[in-house]
Amino acid sequence: MEQSTGQPSLDGRDNNNSSSTELNPAEIRKLEAESGKLEAETNLLLDELRRPWHRKRYFYQAITAGLVALPLVWFYYENFAFPLARAEFIEKELKNAEDRKKLAALNERLERERNWLDKRRRILESEKKDWIADKEKFQIILANMSKELATISAVSDRRLLGSQASQLKEEIRETFAKPVLTVAVLGHEGHGKSTLTAAITRVMSATGAAKSVSYDQIANSSEITMQGITLAGAVVEYGTHRAHYIHIDCRAEADCVKLLSSREVKLDGVILVVSAADGPMPQTREQIRLAHERGIRSLVVYLNKIDMVDDPELLDLVELEVRELLSAHGFNGDEIPVIRGSALMALRGTRNEIGKDSILTLLDAMDVEIGVAAPNPGAPAPRERGAR
Repeated sequence: MEQSTGQPSLDGRDNNNSSSTELNPAEIRKLEAESGKLEAETNLLLDELRRPWHRKRYFYQAITAGLVALPLVWFYYENFAFPLARAEFIEKELKNAEDRKKLAALNERLERERNWLDKRRRILESEKKDWIADKEKFQIILANMSKELATISAVSDRRLLGSQASQLKEEIRETFAKPVLTVAVLGHEGHGKSTLTAAITRVMSATGAAKSVSYDQIANSSEITMQGITLAGAVVEYGTHRAHYIHIDCRAEADCVKLLSSREVKLDGVILVVSAADGPMPQTREQIRLAHERGIRSLVVYLNKIDMVDDPELLDLVELEVRELLSAHGFNGDEIPVIRGSALMALRGTRNEIGKDSILTLLDAMDVEIGVAAPNPGAPAPRERGAR
């Protein structure tokens, strides 16, 4: 058996202790297990340490993203969403304002129609009273006539019968006399003054209240002389249940101005013709001004040629413009009746709703505005019975 020399080995380790420091495989595995466990605990500890930082990082990232997105959102709403919303709001408000304006216009027109109907109703009530009084007068006249006929039948002189009948006829005519009124039709050239004149005579000729005069006769008529004034135009006559009208139709603008500027011819009222397709024109404004300066206050507007306008709103605008023009020159534009129709349709006898009916409505308006307002200068007072 070899003895140890006590010398160190070549690798620097003590040969006596080498056997005691060597590790067996079991210990090595145990150390590796402990090392892995320690490493896992270390990783868990590091994760715990890192976790608050991760939370702060996510928080800061969210804040950063919000700060970046906020200008983008503001830019979108300011340039796209808000303008669209404002445009829709403004459009809605404009539509509501337009609807309110239309409703106000309809209410004004309804109020004017209501006032006109009330005025017409009061006139009809007064006419009813007049008719009742006239009926009583007529019955008294008939009773007196029957008495006189009984007396005259015994008289041999038949000439007395003729004189008594003539006197009776004159009394009846004076009792039921209508006022004789002079009206002039005014308007811009080409708006339909002569057509309206011919249409009125045609419509009234059907009732026997006028003699029908064609458009060619009116347009080609010679000069007329009225109370020392010579005018290029035509004069027609027609009657309603309220008055007898002498209708003057001037052919040119100069004749209209001459008629309005002169004080020789007495004018009780005016029919103003305005084309719905053109609206008031310069001649229309000038004639309205002259009529007001002349002192004419009874005026009726005929809105002609509505068959050429398909939009009812355009008709309302033209009527509103006419009323504003009348008000600007001293007339009561809100109360003056404006009759819509087509003189050409009335002259042709077609589309009665805008033709013949509009002429009859115009004549009713003339009776209300002109026939009532104007005095009756030509109706003498009834004479007493037996006066010579």
